Amino acid sequence: MRPSKWVPIADYLNSLRARFGELQAVEVPSTVNAEPRIRTELGELDQQLVAQERTVALLYEKFETETVEAESLQQRIDSINDDLRKYKDLRKVRNLGSNDQPEVATGHCPTCHQELSDSLLDTAKKAVPMTVDQNVSFYEEQIQLFTAVHSNAIHSIETAEKDLRAQRAEVTRLRERIRDIRETLVSASSSPSIEAISERIRLQERIGRVETQQQVFEEHMADLAQLASEWLEVQERLKKLPKGALSERDQEKISMWQDSFHQQLTRYKMGSLDINEVKISLDTYEPEAERLNLKADVSASDLIRLHWAYLLGLLEVGTQDTGNHPGLLIFDEPQQQSVEENAFREMLLYASGEKNCQIIITTSHERESLGTYLKKIGVGHMTEFGEDRILQKLSS
Repeated sequence: MRPSKWVPIADYLNSLRARFGELQAVEVPSTVNAEPRIRTELGELDQQLVAQERTVALLYEKFETETVEAESLQQRIDSINDDLRKYKDLRKVRNLGSNDQPEVATGHCPTCHQELSDSLLDTAKKAVPMTVDQNVSFYEEQIQLFTAVHSNAIHSIETAEKDLRAQRAEVTRLRERIRDIRETLVSASSSPSIEAISERIRLQERIGRVETQQQVFEEHMADLAQLASEWLEVQERLKKLPKGALSERDQEKISMWQDSFHQQLTRYKMGSLDINEVKISLDTYEPEAERLNLKADVSASDLIRLHWAYLLGLLEVGTQDTGNHPGLLIFDEPQQQSVEENAFREMLLYASGEKNCQIIITTSHERESLGTYLKKIGVGHMTEFGEDRILQKLSS
């Protein structure tokens, strides 16, 4: 009943159930009726047992040999690791400033200080020993090699152990079957065949064990399927991540922001440096210029122009469909550092063109001097506070 090779658990379980169904379909024979058949089967089982025990012996010998080889490889790896550690310690000491090195590394005997040759035949040629770094690299390569061989040996041992366990189980089954047949042959001729009853019982028990294992296997497969589904989902999400620090959409936003920034600086007539040298930093998202400190290297009035262009550009890009700007910008006395009136009015004109947002500007300009221009560019909402403060203490 046991397959001679590994088969899917479902196929093996189906074969057990089919055999059990065949046995259940016939009546349990008496000893006298079963004797001719089971005597023939007994001879066959004895031969199978001898062959199976021989197979177990060979597998056990292979298992023992591979175990010894794996232990030897592990000892070799440990020895190489020890040598590697010593050379790394020596390299560390050298790096800290020590010039000391073993005399054997220079080709001299540490006891008599005579020169040592690597060959007994050609004493004229002097071999150049490997340096400390070369020894470290050599031993690291050796560790990689022997570790790979050791991993293969461990895998082979695990496979041999599984085969050995399976073959031993088959030996046990054959012995139980032989014992049942012999008990049947010495029992009363009219009694039911012990061999037939035992076979039914053992088959039923084995079906139960295999069904349990199949259930466990299916549970593991379900867990694996869930993990596979999650893995595919993660892979899809990884594909959607930006290749660099920013997504393509974020790069477009910064590019639009920088274009708006440059356009405004041109309109405001910034003259301290070349406008194209000023960039929006991809690290800090602040204005920067190569080899320049903007706060120190540009004029105070141009620094105000930078603030106007930066904040209005951020508002312009951030209030689009994919932006996250709250849509509110407040300027408090933006015309500082005596910025030219024309530049200030260009800023007001540019700000008036922003939609889907609110821009509040407080200034100390006279109403008469500014009101006409604001009406000209379409700004109708203007409030004059006179001598009052914009922010006042609430009365209790």
